[in-house]
Amino acid sequence: MLLIPGLSLLTACSSASLTDNPAQRYEGFTAQQLYVKGKNNLASRNYNQAVTLYEALESLYPFGGYAEKAQLDLIYAYYMSGEYASAEAASEQYIRVYPRSTNAAYAYYMKGLSNEASGKTWAQRAFRVDMATRDLTPAENAFYDFRTMVRLFPGSKYANDARQRMIALRNLFAKHEMEVADYYYKRTAYVAAANRASYVIKHYEHSSEVKNALVMLVKANRKLGLTKPANNALRILQLNYPGTKVSV
Repeated sequence: MLLIPGLSLLTACSSASLTDNPAQRYEGFTAQQLYVKGKNNLASRNYNQAVTLYEALESLYPFGGYAEKAQLDLIYAYYMSGEYASAEAASEQYIRVYPRSTNAAYAYYMKGLSNEASGKTWAQRAFRVDMATRDLTPAENAFYDFRTMVRLFPGSKYANDARQRMIALRNLFAKHEMEVADYYYKRTAYVAAANRASYVIKHYEHSSEVKNALVMLVKANRKLGLTKPANNALRILQLNYPGTKVSV
């Protein structure tokens, strides 16, 4: 008796898997119909449905006249639906297929946005967990994407925003280094703390963390009994940030 419901369930799942294939579901549609329907769903913010339509178009008409435009829209639809890994992969594919297109600037930009967003989990967005304490690999990939886009397409309309995001990411990287320096300092690993602070000053000289790095350098060198390096760091700190107090 139990075999019959099980068989029905298996059949239902099998049928569902067929209809879940976008290419099979829209097999009778033309490329133009799929593209227009995809555009309409984008305009209505039905991003998941737009993804399905563009995936069908890409599968059924990979070399048609709508292929390139659909791929660009698919990147956006993936991103807006929160499928950041798919958006990053679609951006990479567009760059590989159309490297000389002026729209490649957009693909690099969206690739950067996707990598940037993928590093922020739902919990981090909801509870504002400090990104500086998390794995920064996606953020580093995003920085590389933005930098590549600005280098290849300096006049792009996306270039200015990319530059601003690069500044924010550099501040994030510097803050991460200072989080590590603080960790070492609290555990009396003063040499390691001083090294991290020096790294920030050298490699992120225009970041918002330079002040904190100089303070850490003063504190760590004082703990190590290195009076001259501590005084040098204090002099630079007071010259650039007058009135800053350093307490050990």
